[in-house]
Amino acid sequence: QLLNATDVQRRIAQSPKLRRAMAGAKNGDGGALTLIYLTLLSREPTVAELQAAGEYARTSGLKPFEVAQDMAWALINSKEFLYRH
Repeated sequence: QLLNATDVQRRIAQSPKLRRAMAGAKNGDGGALTLIYLTLLSREPTVAELQAAGEYARTSGLKPFEVAQDMAWALINSKEFLYRH
């Protein structure tokens, strides 16, 4: 239900914390991913997670804001998020 839920999309779009993180991503702020992790998983990303996200951002052809949204969706659909929430 989380994969395609319009309610989840609305919450991602309207969350003040995630909006700040995504605005930071739009401006090229490298701390955007860390803020997304802190907001959704209550922890900072590991070095491996930062590297994977960086690789995704470089190869996806998406704008930074879109990458940030994708990362938020990926974390919301992770087992860790479901376990914590």
